[in-house]
Order: sequence, then structure tokens, then C-alpha cells
Amino acid sequence: MFKVHFKRVFWFALLGLAIGVGATFILPKVYQAQTHLLVDAGTASGLKDYSAEVADILGGGFSSGIQADICVLQGKLMFGLALANLATKRNDPSLYAQVDDLYKMYLVYGDRGSRAVLIQTKAHDPQVAAELADAVAEAYNDKRRTAANQAKIDAQTYLEKKMIEAQGELDASEETLRELKERYNITDV
Repeated sequence: MFKVHFKRVFWFALLGLAIGVGATFILPKVYQAQTHLLVDAGTASGLKDYSAEVADILGGGFSSGIQADICVLQGKLMFGLALANLATKRNDPSLYAQVDDLYKMYLVYGDRGSRAVLIQTKAHDPQVAAELADAVAEAYNDKRRTAANQAKIDAQTYLEKKMIEAQGELDASEETLRELKERYNITDV
């Protein structure tokens, strides 16, 4: 009885080994690349010298926090943008057609309390995997930079509007002062 059991175990082990070796040669290779990125680099703490309105406008250009940035990085939108940029850079539109397959192999890790984030990409081409990890970091940095620049433009527009309003109020006050001087016959010394 032991002999029969041993034969079965041996043959099934041999069959499992053959299937494993066969699968290794049949399945495509997957290459992994990773890059590190610092998130939540800017804080709105330096905005306390501004009025509440200006601080709110400028605050839109800063990060909403580490977890929010990690969620942005993990999102398919950011990944798709990075992949589209890479496909354009490589002049390979077929690369973007793989967005669903590549996104399944995409991971972003962040440790609690740390601003360092690990971006991990996998692809069937090692060069694509490496360039894709860098493209995600680049797309994230471009998004942050664009948000900060837009916040500056919005703040500048707001302040210019306030300056025009203040100039109008100043002109009106000077006109009122001139009228009062004429009415009461007051001269400047």
C-alpha cells in the first residue's frame, strides 16, 4: 500500500514539475521597474502672511496631504496620462492600447508618516517598465507644477482686481475730499 502511494506521489510530483517548467517557457516574461518620489513636498504653512482669500487661492497649488497624493498616483487617470505621454515619446501608439493590462501590474506604495512613495511598474519589455515608472513620476510632478502655477495666476488675477477696486475707492475718496475743500473753501498749506 505504501508502495502504491509513493508511486502516485512521485508521478504527480513529476507531472507538476513538468507543468511548471512548461509554463515557465510558455508564459511571457514580466519585467519590473521602480522609482521613488517625494510627495506632499509643499505645504501651505507659509501662507499665513496673506489674507484669507489669497491664502485660499494659493493653497490650491499645494498638496492636499500625503494620502491624497498617493491616491492620485494610484489612480488610473494619472497612470493613463503617463502611459499616453510615454506612447507619444516613443512614437508607439500600440503602447496605449495596453493600458488595462499594464495598469493591473502597477502599484504605488507609501508608508504612513513618510513622504517617500515607491512607484512600481511591470511590463513585458524591460525598457517600457523602466520608462513607465519614470513617466508616472514625471506626470505627477507636471500636475503639481501646473496646479501651483495656476494658483499663482489666480492669486495674481485676484490681487489685480482688488487693486483696481482699491484704486477706484481711492479716486472716489479724493474726489469727495476735493468737493469738501471747495464747499468749505479749504486750501492746502
